[in-house]
Amino acid sequence: MGNNLGGSVFSGVIGGIIAVICWYIVNMVVAEPNVYVAVALSGFFGSFFASIYAAKTEKVEA
Repeated sequence: MGNNLGGSVFSGVIGGIIAVICWYIVNMVVAEPNVYVAVALSGFFGSFFASIYAAKTEKVEA
């Protein structure tokens, strides 16, 4: 097992950026957003896209 600190930092930065963008979109679309729902959506989409972009791809030989 190697040190994957760079991948973790990259994933955290992407997750933070996506969470802020999602928070901004929720506040623009809904006039009086429920704070808990907005935070849940931000956290979910932030971690979802962070895991997608920071995932290591494996080469499978046929």
